[in-house]
Amino acid sequence: MSDGAASIALDGMGPVVVNADGTLARVANWARMTEREREVARRRIAKRNNERLERIRAEGATAPGSDAKDEAAPRDDPAEPRRDERPAT
Repeated sequence: MSDGAASIALDGMGPVVVNADGTLARVANWARMTEREREVARRRIAKRNNERLERIRAEGATAPGSDAKDEAAPRDDPAEPRRDERPAT
């Protein structure tokens, strides 16, 4: 995106979700969602992903022993439960 906002990758599996701990996930029921539900999900996920990535980067820049020019990159953890397996918050 040219406005500097982080983008979300979309394909047949749906957008990539950045979890609060920086791990990555997908929306488990993407294939069963209506187009309207997908539009809403895309918008909410993009906003939340941006907020989480900003927080992760800020925490990484201020952590002891970290180098401010290094960005905290989200890690892909297959052990992380899918969103539909987590307790509701």
